[in-house]
Amino acid sequence: MRMWPHGDNLRIMKFEVPEELESKVRNTADQWVEALHPGARIQGAAWYPLRVDYVPTALVRDSATGLWSSTVQTRLGQENGMEVMYAKPFTGWQRNQHHCSMVIKVATRQEQEKYLAREGPEITFHGHTLTVQGYQEARRPLVCYRCHAFGHTAVKCQGQETCKNCASGAHKTDECTSITLKCGNCQEGHKVTDPRCPAYIKEKTKYKNLSTHV
Repeated sequence: MRMWPHGDNLRIMKFEVPEELESKVRNTADQWVEALHPGARIQGAAWYPLRVDYVPTALVRDSATGLWSSTVQTRLGQENGMEVMYAKPFTGWQRNQHHCSMVIKVATRQEQEKYLAREGPEITFHGHTLTVQGYQEARRPLVCYRCHAFGHTAVKCQGQETCKNCASGAHKTDECTSITLKCGNCQEGHKVTDPRCPAYIKEKTKYKNLSTHV
């Protein structure tokens, strides 16, 4: 078991369990995680991503709303006899009338490697054979869009709401009239959302290093 800091007053803990118990530990997390560490959660990074291409768009579109169907994850898992923990399309999938691509996450590395193997099984969806390849997720820091600090989201923010243009707490971003930019994280002359911000780059590097151990 390992533990290390991640942002203000946050900790990441890594522990290992036998592979045959992984699903049970994850599926009962709501029963034991809160009891041992109130407020903690098991990160989805423990799941293993695959890129799936040539998915028939008509089969993933909800007929009533035209949006991504909430049943894709379940249907895909049932047809292929695998535990699909996550299934989401790439941006712009609705513009393609025939086929689209999506990212799915499976429960174990063994299952991921099985589908990536040259002689491994194919993934099908309503009888259509899909193409599968590896997928490397882009890791980004957790950023609050209320106070713009790192390590938490706006839902859990306990800080003061600040303007992303000038870092003022006296007004909201859409009310800003300042002609001088100021980042609330590094205090330099740019918006807090600038990807070239030294504080953001430092946090992104730290997050990338930590994520390789999760």
